[in-house]
Amino acid sequence: MANPHSLSASLGSLYAQGVTHVAVVRLFLSGSSFLDQTNFFLGLSDVPPDFFVLMGPGSDDPKARKQIQHNFVIATHSDGLINSQYVDSIMHERADSLSSTPREESVLIIAHGVGDEAENDKLLKSMGRVAEHVTDGGYADVHVATLREDWESKRILAEQNIRSYVSTQNESGRRVLVLPMRLSGFGPYAGVLDGLKYSAGPGLLPHKHIADWVIKTADNISRSAGWNVELLQLSNILSD
Repeated sequence: MANPHSLSASLGSLYAQGVTHVAVVRLFLSGSSFLDQTNFFLGLSDVPPDFFVLMGPGSDDPKARKQIQHNFVIATHSDGLINSQYVDSIMHERADSLSSTPREESVLIIAHGVGDEAENDKLLKSMGRVAEHVTDGGYADVHVATLREDWESKRILAEQNIRSYVSTQNESGRRVLVLPMRLSGFGPYAGVLDGLKYSAGPGLLPHKHIADWVIKTADNISRSAGWNVELLQLSNILSD
């Protein structure tokens, strides 16, 4: 989450290995997640972000709000994981792993969501593309939603809409396959869906396609930056 302490420690580890160029792969669903913070901490921008989400020890330390001093050539990217076709395949696979009779089942894909309405709508649109891919599995219905987890008033309405969807599907005799559009775990969705009938799926991790995306993104970053980088070693490490 753009934690300056962990970023600094990672750069220190790379420096000890003789690294000079660093492609920073931002493993977030949304391309905008913590982008301003990451760019500022790494010196890719001199504009401090409007707010910081700092995790772990020392998060209240004023030093945690300063740029990291380093001598690397650094580049990163702005696209999120959700814009990748890899996510389409993973979610399709997750649904299939829970399904028994697709035509009698509905699929609900839930993501964390964001506070800004335009950004949240953009996320829902990307999720809609993923849903279209999952629909190919022959399910009765595929629906997408965001919980707006960190914004209380918006979360209340989101919870009502999510529960209403699952309840309506249950009343129609359909089993609901709930897929968390998040990197790991089922998040807070069990609490939101308490008392309703559904089958819970796993997060995006672990999956080999995430490693594929990391490798491809690192390659794209290096090529866009004009670096001549050999990624075969990285590919072998992640494949193992």
